[in-house]
Amino acid sequence: MEFNVRPQWRQWTNITCQNPTCGRCGLNHDIDMCYAVRRQCFKCKHFGHYGRMCKTLTKEQQSTAKARKSHGKSAKTKVRDSLRISTFLERKRNMRELPFSSLRPTCFRETVLNNNVLTNQLCSTKVKLEQLNSSNKDLDLKLQSAIEREKNLKQELSISEKQNKELNEQLRAISQQKIQTSRMDKLNAEVALLRKQLISKDEHCSYLKTYCHEMEVGYEQKLKEEKEQTELQRRMRAESEQKMLKQFQDLQTSVQSDLAILRQQRNQTVQQGHPNDSFMSDQCYLSPTNPFRNHSKNSRSYRGRGRF
Repeated sequence: MEFNVRPQWRQWTNITCQNPTCGRCGLNHDIDMCYAVRRQCFKCKHFGHYGRMCKTLTKEQQSTAKARKSHGKSAKTKVRDSLRISTFLERKRNMRELPFSSLRPTCFRETVLNNNVLTNQLCSTKVKLEQLNSSNKDLDLKLQSAIEREKNLKQELSISEKQNKELNEQLRAISQQKIQTSRMDKLNAEVALLRKQLISKDEHCSYLKTYCHEMEVGYEQKLKEEKEQTELQRRMRAESEQKMLKQFQDLQTSVQSDLAILRQQRNQTVQQGHPNDSFMSDQCYLSPTNPFRNHSKNSRSYRGRGRF
């Protein structure tokens, strides 16, 4: 087989009327003279043709990454946001309704801390009282179960006493009868056995009676002691709550008196006409909009000769 070293796109070899297009390389040349015979296709990786003349089916590449869809807020997030906004507004309203909402926090910082301590103590005492009530309920249930057991034991005792009476009557009837000597021995043996049974049953009944009596006494003593302890604890806690309430009332009265004194001093300064006096600038400056805002000396408003 002879090969042409000259390139295939020269004019003297590219005669379209005599050389049709090749199915391997896509050019017009002699069928026996094709360079694509020993070339590899980059699509199907086979030898004998170029990639431009490859007829193998190619699959479209599918993206494996999952794209997130852009969407708005869900119903749950909307409900959560609305609840948060409502709680925030309620807290603001409650703070504004307080009597000292228009005052700065420097005056009431110590009082608020004391009030927080008292409220925490009250909450802890309430929790302890609830725990004691639950323990008392458990003790009541135990007492009811013990009372039911005592009732069952008393019923068993009454049944055993009836059986003992019947056996005694049978023994009396057997003793009254006059039987022959041969039968009398048998009867005596039976009587002895019955007596032994009666003695064992009497011992069992006495043991049950003593046990029930001891159980009743023990439960009564335990109940009395527990009730006394609970009453003492309740009294102590009630006294502590009363003391805490008195302290809280004293704090409120002291705060109100301090406020009245400050208002009188402010009215005196306004009547005397000292707008540049620095008495109320740093300690008790009353702001109608935000009581907890740190005002500077330059940000002051005057209306006439007074301060607001």
